[in-house]
Amino acid sequence: VAANLTTVSVGSETSGSLISPARSNGVVALRPSQGLISRDYVVPLGPDLDTPGPMGRSLTDVAILLNAMTGVDPNDPKTGDTAALAGTDFTQFLNLERARGLRVGIVTDGTETEKPAEIAALRAQGVEVVEINAADILPYTQVDTAFPQLQYGFQAGLNTFLAGLGRPAPVASIAEVVAFNEEDMANRAPYNQRWVKWSAETDLTAADQARILAEAQAYATAWMTALVETYNVDVLHADMLYASHAGAAGVPALTIPTGLDANGQPASIILSGPYLSDPNLLTVGYVLEQAMQGRVEPDLDATIKQIEAVTGK
Repeated sequence: VAANLTTVSVGSETSGSLISPARSNGVVALRPSQGLISRDYVVPLGPDLDTPGPMGRSLTDVAILLNAMTGVDPNDPKTGDTAALAGTDFTQFLNLERARGLRVGIVTDGTETEKPAEIAALRAQGVEVVEINAADILPYTQVDTAFPQLQYGFQAGLNTFLAGLGRPAPVASIAEVVAFNEEDMANRAPYNQRWVKWSAETDLTAADQARILAEAQAYATAWMTALVETYNVDVLHADMLYASHAGAAGVPALTIPTGLDANGQPASIILSGPYLSDPNLLTVGYVLEQAMQGRVEPDLDATIKQIEAVTGK
């Protein structure tokens, strides 16, 4: 998407795998509220956190793709929680006038970089901006769900996924995946399969994983709820530091490119909000996108020359 080789793409996220690369490459990505898009036939990493999501060069592209992806799916019961948004035309939320009166909390912890341009753009469109010191509400704690999800969740999720394919698969379990790869490591797992084996051989139990997940989800949900309710805001501007909370709580997150940083690398902001606040994220994101015009077209010729200079090829 960043290189203009495709207009849109679909990725999946457990804890940051949509938001982080989109932020680093200057494209728009939406991690939707969990259940807004069915997870059926998505190879799982952590089934309790996983969600597909759209990526594109603009919010319009992302909203159009989202229109085609939502709906209630009997094969994914979680989609029933988002029935109120099923069949919605999400492009209607790309509306500057709709932003008027929305409240956006700018979350800081004393280390976040000031965002004067973003704040000015929001206020110019009638958005109320509230500065929030997250530490005053609930001290920030890293919500580490990635490793438990990878260690136990991947094993259990992949085994269930393979069993539910409806026709014989070449492999039927994560243990068989490991054995299959070991027959020809050079071609099947050229970068080794340490993490796959780690998951296949885990000592974690379903009870262990459920406990870890419940603790992480409870904290992340409490953190989000405390900020939203205490400051009466609709959307949070919280940057990457807090992205893991969106994953653990199952709430939406959205990246918007803002240009290049001092090192010439793509820069973005990240919006988040309560469950099913996806429309508000799209609206606030649209205000910022139109004001910042932050997408920078890649210079592929220059990149190729840099590669040739380094590799000699």
